[in-house]
Amino acid sequence: MTTPVLTTISKLTDPIERDQSAATVLDKYIGDGIMGLFGAIKHEPNDGNQDVVDAVRAAVELRKRFNGILPKWIERWTLYTPHKIEIGLACGLHTGDVLVGNVGTELRDQYTALGPNVNFAQRIEARAGMGASTRARLGDQFEFQDSSTVTDIKNIPGEFKLFSVTGVS
Repeated sequence: MTTPVLTTISKLTDPIERDQSAATVLDKYIGDGIMGLFGAIKHEPNDGNQDVVDAVRAAVELRKRFNGILPKWIERWTLYTPHKIEIGLACGLHTGDVLVGNVGTELRDQYTALGPNVNFAQRIEARAGMGASTRARLGDQFEFQDSSTVTDIKNIPGEFKLFSVTGVS
């Protein structure tokens, strides 16, 4: 079953990796998640606006690819598991300053991003949300809806408005 898994991962990570001019990095696989960094390598002095557009475009493409792959996954998984399979896709998008680089110890290090803005993006991912700082940079290039206002983000106090992308303008 390794080959179908690798093929699927390749199809899903391509929207993050394909445009190297967009300064994107596929940072890591986290269980059933993928962490991509936009603007970490060749950040343009445009307040991160193009990086945000690239991230949202990748998320929209990821959703499209996931929806195309899902029926094949379910068909294959039903050969191996007796219970109903429910799987979804959520993307957490947030914009802000982070520490990016090789982080670690003498024995192990990795290129990654750290900081409260990374934590926030990860925590809103389960809600398929986009933070207000990301939404503010997108202008009218995408269509949005308010998804929710949340106050229960683990270890991040405050009230946060979340948005979701409903289409491309």
